[in-house]
Formats: sequence, structure tokens, C-alpha cells
Amino acid sequence: MKNIYTLAASLAVLFAFAACDSVPEPATTTAEPTIVATAAAIPTTPTEVITAMPGSIPFPKPPPAVLIIDGKEQVAGIGTYCWFIDRKGLCADYIGIVTPKVPLSIQSPAIATLRLPLTQVPSEISLNAIPVTYANEMESNSVDSRIWYAQKVNGWELKAALSAEQKVELTLKLGLYVLSIFTAWQGYGDVSYGFLLEVK
Repeated sequence: MKNIYTLAASLAVLFAFAACDSVPEPATTTAEPTIVATAAAIPTTPTEVITAMPGSIPFPKPPPAVLIIDGKEQVAGIGTYCWFIDRKGLCADYIGIVTPKVPLSIQSPAIATLRLPLTQVPSEISLNAIPVTYANEMESNSVDSRIWYAQKVNGWELKAALSAEQKVELTLKLGLYVLSIFTAWQGYGDVSYGFLLEVK
């Protein structure tokens, strides 16, 4: 009988430990990027995989795109990306769309020149114009950029060509807009860019 009580007590302790191990950690939401290493975007396996924490990235970000309207330039914010150089890769995942801090003031209609950072023709590109208000801005510690909760379903897709530089026609109503751009290059990876426009 004593052995049965001992066995029952041991099982109770084991179940208690199992219950503790199965409790999930609470989920957190942040506007800062999560950095993870990956090797999925290039056909060959990298010789080195880099892992980093936000704010201390030991690997260069992809270069920015530039938007030019009526002689005024805006350098894109760099959001979610997977970027590879010399067989080494790094990915950053943002919840929202990253744009410059100060909106580029324009009139509509306008013809914008989109200049990508690589002369190599991209393998994929998409452009979306998304109306936003300052209520859509997410909290960020950055002094030179903003992060927006801007859903593509609330905007519309613009015509884009597979080209390193192209003209984009913008016909927008008065207000604030995030211009979201996703592009990818064979052998380099993919990048999400963001521009901030204010139509007056």
C-alpha cells in the first residue's frame, strides 16, 4: 500500500511539471523589427548564417529606393526584407510599413520617377497607394522614420514594370498616403519599401 501512495505522489509531481512546461509565453506586439536568419531566398546555401537582435544588426540593410516628384526627392523607408551578400543572409520582419518621417508634399495628378537601388532588373515588383491618417501611425523609437498600420486592401495597386527606373502616374485625392513597394531581385532577396506622400 505504501508503494501505491508513493507512486501516486510521484505521478502528481510529474503532472505538475508537465503542466508548467505547457504554459505558453504571452504574445507581444511591437513595431520594431524581428531579425531572423534565413537561407530560403537564394538558390545556394550560405556559408554563414547571421542572427541578430533589433538595433544591433551586424549585416548591411538593403539599399533604399528613391521617389522623385517635380524635382523633389524622397528616400524610402526600409521595412520587411531578406537580403543576401556574399552567401550570407539576414531577414527583418516589420509589422507595419516603414516610411520617412516627413511626408513629401505633392499635387495630383503627378508623374513620379521610381528609382530602385540596383541596376539589375527586379524579378518582381508591386506598388500600392494606401490612404492613411495619423491614427494609423504605430509607435516607434525611430527619429527619422514612421511605421504605419496600412492595409493594402484599403488602397489600390498601381501599374508597375520590371525595371530599375520607371515613371509612375499618381492620381490621388487630397490627403496622406503611404506608397508601399515590394520588390525582389534574383540572387539578392526581397525588400518592402515605403514612401509618405501628402496631396495638397
